[in-house]
Amino acid sequence: MVNVRSVISCFPSAPRRLPCGRHVIALVYSSLPGQHGVRHCSSEQKQLPAVSRPASWTALKTERDEGSEKPGGSLPTLSTQSAGQSQSVPLRWEEVRRSLLSARKDDSEVDQKEAYYPTEREPGSERQASRQRVSKQLSKFLPSHARPRKIDLSYMNTVDWENGIVDAETPLAPSFRSSTPLRKLLLDYLYNIEPILQDSAVDWDAEHLDGTLAQNLRTTFNAASCKVLAATGFDVTDVASWSWILSSSTIDIAVQRYTLLTDDLRRSGSQPPPKFILLQLLRASHISHFALKELIKSILTDLRMAQENKHYPGWGWVTRVSLVVRLLRHARRVAPDCLEDISLIIGHLFSDYYATERLLERPELQRLTHLFNRFLTLIALSPATAPFNAYPQQQNAQLRLVRLMVAFQPQLPLTREGYRALITVQLLHRKTESERIWAEAKSPSWPPWRQIRSGIEQDLEYPGKESRVMKLLRRMNEAGYAHGEWERSAAVLAGWDTDKSPTIQTRAILTPPPRPWTLLDPQTRASDGPDLWAARIRATRSRREAWASFCAYEKSTDSSKVRYQPYFAMLEKLLVKTVAADSRAGVAYTPGDVKEVFEDSTNPRDLIYIEKDVPSAEEFYQHMLQMGIRPGGHLLSALLRNAPDVRAGFAYVHDSRWDALTKRVLCQAEDYSLTVIRNALNAVPGHALAALIGLLARHGFDDELILQWRAQQTGIRETVTPFGYAWELLSVARSSDSRLWNALLEGACFCLNETKIAAADGRLQVDPAILRGMKYDMWWRLWTTFGPSERPHRVHADLATFRHAAGIVSAMIKDRRLQLSPTRLGLFAKSIFLQAVYGRRVAAFLPPASTPLLVVPDQRDLRLLVRVLVSTHDIDSLVALVRWLNEHAETFAASNMYQGSIHADELDHNLLSGGELPPLRGVLCAIRLLLEGYSSSSSDGHGHEWFRTPLLVPAQTLEEVRTQCAPLGWPSDAEVEMFLSSEAGWLARVAHDADVTAFKHARRERNNSMTWKPRENTEQDQDVGASAPFDSGKDEVGSKVADQEGVAANV
Repeated sequence: MVNVRSVISCFPSAPRRLPCGRHVIALVYSSLPGQHGVRHCSSEQKQLPAVSRPASWTALKTERDEGSEKPGGSLPTLSTQSAGQSQSVPLRWEEVRRSLLSARKDDSEVDQKEAYYPTEREPGSERQASRQRVSKQLSKFLPSHARPRKIDLSYMNTVDWENGIVDAETPLAPSFRSSTPLRKLLLDYLYNIEPILQDSAVDWDAEHLDGTLAQNLRTTFNAASCKVLAATGFDVTDVASWSWILSSSTIDIAVQRYTLLTDDLRRSGSQPPPKFILLQLLRASHISHFALKELIKSILTDLRMAQENKHYPGWGWVTRVSLVVRLLRHARRVAPDCLEDISLIIGHLFSDYYATERLLERPELQRLTHLFNRFLTLIALSPATAPFNAYPQQQNAQLRLVRLMVAFQPQLPLTREGYRALITVQLLHRKTESERIWAEAKSPSWPPWRQIRSGIEQDLEYPGKESRVMKLLRRMNEAGYAHGEWERSAAVLAGWDTDKSPTIQTRAILTPPPRPWTLLDPQTRASDGPDLWAARIRATRSRREAWASFCAYEKSTDSSKVRYQPYFAMLEKLLVKTVAADSRAGVAYTPGDVKEVFEDSTNPRDLIYIEKDVPSAEEFYQHMLQMGIRPGGHLLSALLRNAPDVRAGFAYVHDSRWDALTKRVLCQAEDYSLTVIRNALNAVPGHALAALIGLLARHGFDDELILQWRAQQTGIRETVTPFGYAWELLSVARSSDSRLWNALLEGACFCLNETKIAAADGRLQVDPAILRGMKYDMWWRLWTTFGPSERPHRVHADLATFRHAAGIVSAMIKDRRLQLSPTRLGLFAKSIFLQAVYGRRVAAFLPPASTPLLVVPDQRDLRLLVRVLVSTHDIDSLVALVRWLNEHAETFAASNMYQGSIHADELDHNLLSGGELPPLRGVLCAIRLLLEGYSSSSSDGHGHEWFRTPLLVPAQTLEEVRTQCAPLGWPSDAEVEMFLSSEAGWLARVAHDADVTAFKHARRERNNSMTWKPRENTEQDQDVGASAPFDSGKDEVGSKVADQEGVAANV
């Protein structure tokens, strides 16, 4: 039943608006009949007290840091019954409830209709503009575009698709569906009421407002809607709360509102929101790492409570499947570390099947077998970033699912699809110790049979001869599944060819076939397919061996029947670098564990015979084009990453498989509107667009190729640098994909360093003044995107973003001609570090330990942060870092301990005898050296200064740091000397950056004293916990940048 106070809180809460809202509510409810779901109370209509909100909603003040909300919006409270409200339920309610329940289908049919039936609403012509605004708002919770030949599992029955009942050629356009009564009611509220509440242009003192809002309320909450709310146990407040979630400005804010709402409902014992709200949030095209973890945490809490109560309300079959599919999709994109938590969710969702003692019926067994094998496949799909680093999480998640399959009665069998999923993940592994021993025993000739160096090795057995993939293939065959071309390709990558000759066990991403549950093998065994030949080319050690395999493919295949897979595999071998046998990588890795190729044997007898010399990458690329093979997929990304200049990169784009419009937009975006540019960029794969952005940023200051961009304000074409062109593309795309922005930062860092080297070698062809203006333009664009102020591009920074940003800060500091505020440079890197570590923006630098961490930075990230703080003379933040590390002492405990449990009296001896510092001890040693320096006394009484600090640190600050470092322990002299012996060069570079900053400050102060009075610091240069011994005020890139096209005025 409705609580009028709670409903009123949904209306704008400004002093001049709240009385109007109360009057409208009183007017509407006085004219409505006493329906269940909307219950009117005459006593409350006479005098409505002030609205009170639960204390938990005060936590929402943090969303102002995440994004701006439209004015006039307020927070709907939960549906709590007032003290004076009647507790009785009229008898007519039971009749309505019985009639609705009798006409209602079972839960599975309702859930299936909820998920499968894609109904669209036709907006009325009289409210077209308002509905278009609402539709644009709701588009944040929909996929960005319908992908061709892709099935939308949110409404498509996968069983029908597998059986060929549904065509995958023309997917439906994404739309916010209203296929169930609750969805329709919520959509009516969003279309009819929410625009009035959110519209800042509405005059709340107008006379006609009450009538308009009242009429919309009557239309939305009519008798049929009231019956729906009564039957489902919800009321008007719940609908307003759901609308409050879906009217958020960003997905992250919507997730935060959803978790806060479910937490309050959980504590009060009220009914949780319907599951389609959660599924709609997960249907968004992108969710940040932090938001996904918060959702998973909330879901796990709900499922644990449901498991304790042995009741799963609202968790229908299709709802469970859609939830898992969407969680896995987002985890692959932003958070592979969440795969294990998602496997826990799967265990909770289906515990009512395997946790019981009853036997599964045949339909249940078939459906669960299909489902769990499909989950194994979804887990095995490659993550968007670092696909070769996520295999531990993928393997653990698959292992948990396999154990669940064994727990069912009877057990769920592994199908062909499940075996292929397990093999896909195992192919990502590095060699085990036994597999490495077998690899080192192979001869340098081809095929790489075992090399017997002495007679005693004749009877040696090698357990690693049969790799883990080969064991899975053998068990798959024993289970009755014949091997097709995909399995034979996996065997080649696992170390054994089809003729039982050895190959090189190689880590690879083996793309699953279009229908992994079937055996599609049009090629006979006498004619090997292109995927098998591509695997043979990859499973080699050197370019010569790969070329010999490719020549064998061309000989065995008619020129009219060549396929792209072998050509792509060969070109990838030609593009990667070569590893020398005596190099560090050559000693640490064996062939097949890294992408790089190894050198050929120096013994001519071991070289494989080839009829033609190995071509260069460019020669083979031209040969590939002559054969009608055009680049695409990850090969195009590799070509763009290795392109010598922007002109060559654009040539690769023109040669690609993309459509003509996309090619023209990428190379000549100034000729098209922003909508056309955005649509074209959204159609480009993320990895390929990131490679193009990185290419433009790496050559960010090149002026050989003239690039233009149409200014939004004037519409005039302006010449921009390649870096500016890349930044404009990403700004128009409005993408929050971290891969794209990381590519921009990585390229910018490379460009700055290469420009410095070119200037030192005399190879710089750009005028120094123009180059300095380009650097100011680059800094302005980066500050606008990643600075601590409001970010218009919604960039989700990670630790890779911070690493590139720290490199940019170091490069900017080293340029003595750039007059940039050291405070701003520090804020630039610190704000990115905070968002990467906490997953969201936080007010203070390194907040207390009560604020949970999203990810834990490693030694490399901490040392980069130390370098930034020292280079910008930010002593207070350096002290805050020591406090923060010690507050998280338990988190960093593993990286602060020595191996072997070294005692205190043995510590110095072990260090001086060649021990190794733990990672965190090295960071603390660096902080001690950079704060206080280090000097030692010799036997003759003379002191020797090992390192002098570039900072002016008061003695009181040093004592404070030593006191705060008690939990982790302040580094000893022996540890400091050990760190100095190995990291003296790094310390010298950090000290040099700090000295350059001091030199710039002194020069600017000298110039200011002779010419003009320095300006006061702006608010943008202030930050909690960020201070420096000096501050040059505003840098040269200020408000004049936009007027001067990003080039700062000369001092």
